[in-house]
Amino acid sequence: MAVAEGRASWTKDQAYRQWVTDKGGVYAVPTEKYPPNPYLSHIPDRDVNTTSGKSLTLINPAYMIRQVHEITILPGAPTEHITSLNPLRPENKPDAWEIEALKAFEKGKEEVWGLSEINGTLNMRYMRPMVAKEGCLKCHGHQGYKVGDIRGGVSFSIPFQPFQDVADEQKISLALWHLLIGLFGILGIWFAFSRIVRNEKLLQNALNESENAKQTVMELNETLEAKVRDEVAKSRQKDLLLIQQSRLASMGEMIHNIAHQWRQPLNTLAVILANIQDDYKYNELSEESLSNAVAKSRKILNQMSQTIDDFRNFFRSDKEAKPFDTVDIIEESLVVIDAALKNNNIEIVKEYERPLPGYGYPNQLSQVILNLLTNAKDAVKERKSGSGKIVIRAFAENGEVRIDISDNAGGIDEAIIGKIFDPYFTTKESGSGIGLYMARMIVEHNHGGTISAVNTGEGAEFTIRIPHHAQMKTQKDG
Repeated sequence: MAVAEGRASWTKDQAYRQWVTDKGGVYAVPTEKYPPNPYLSHIPDRDVNTTSGKSLTLINPAYMIRQVHEITILPGAPTEHITSLNPLRPENKPDAWEIEALKAFEKGKEEVWGLSEINGTLNMRYMRPMVAKEGCLKCHGHQGYKVGDIRGGVSFSIPFQPFQDVADEQKISLALWHLLIGLFGILGIWFAFSRIVRNEKLLQNALNESENAKQTVMELNETLEAKVRDEVAKSRQKDLLLIQQSRLASMGEMIHNIAHQWRQPLNTLAVILANIQDDYKYNELSEESLSNAVAKSRKILNQMSQTIDDFRNFFRSDKEAKPFDTVDIIEESLVVIDAALKNNNIEIVKEYERPLPGYGYPNQLSQVILNLLTNAKDAVKERKSGSGKIVIRAFAENGEVRIDISDNAGGIDEAIIGKIFDPYFTTKESGSGIGLYMARMIVEHNHGGTISAVNTGEGAEFTIRIPHHAQMKTQKDG
């Protein structure tokens, strides 16, 4: 924000400067406060008289900008300083920071910014070079400058404390939301642990019954003691394996999968709340904007609640398939991640063909699309240099509904692209490696389709193909 303010100040001053330069300077009546510029004394017509006898003096761009800043400067506003390694005016002598910036301009740098102290106060410094133009040589030609030379620079000093205050408020808000997410995680772990404890009790009861059966057999036929001992040992080993698998299922399905799906909606809710706080702080919070934010939050919370049901129903044999509009599924997924995409300045390009009727489990397909969008967003955020973009295409092709989701994040390493749909394979530090594996299971097993990934010229492209609605019904009828 501070750099943007510096650029805006530069643009405004350049407009003033260019206007005066194009006019070859302007003439004004000299005053005691603003006498004739002594550094223009080499110009023959610096001072002129009108036909009525009024005295006028030449005002060059730098002199004009300096006078404007003296009458418009406000507390906390950017302050301008025109400087050069070879200044005409002693007051234009550069400080240490400006000297380094001017040297950088001579090496081709187009702008410089950074933090430094001025009179004990931390300031955001922003500086751009002044390039000699034809109109500049009227005042500076005697210094040896030619058109295109770097004759100095204009620096802006912006008090940094207001920006630091805003950043501190955002850090506090982010810390509170991280705490809330942590509490959700602890609650999930507690539920999973409770389930594991119950399973262990059931296992212990089973082991006790096994021991009783062993004792009965030993009493009936002592000759089978060794055999019974071996079988019991095998049974105990099998029970231990089952409890381990139960733990993995409980922890993996309830924590990793739900956390994987909830992380982005929770971040989206945090952004919505932060926007409400900012709107309130700057008196921009209206009833309409608040209602929209509340409605959007409720929709996200409903989808988060539905996610739990979706994971629970995923393994049930009595799931019911139904017709759906593929474009509606895509749009519902975009609602969940919309705020995160905007927060990271990622453009969404949509190319839809309607109608695109599908048949299957819309909530599960929505999870697949959301997973692909989240992965694309993370990849763009991590690798992009420039504007991020995600393109979503949906159309009919050869009796199938085809969905393409592509990004401009540089693509997937060819050495691992064949493994990305394997269970527990991930390249993320905090990833579970189950997202794309579940996506493949949902598309292939529950929709009779395929999912694949390739690299394009700009990034990665994931393609989902599922049977068209009519095609699906024909297969089921057959």
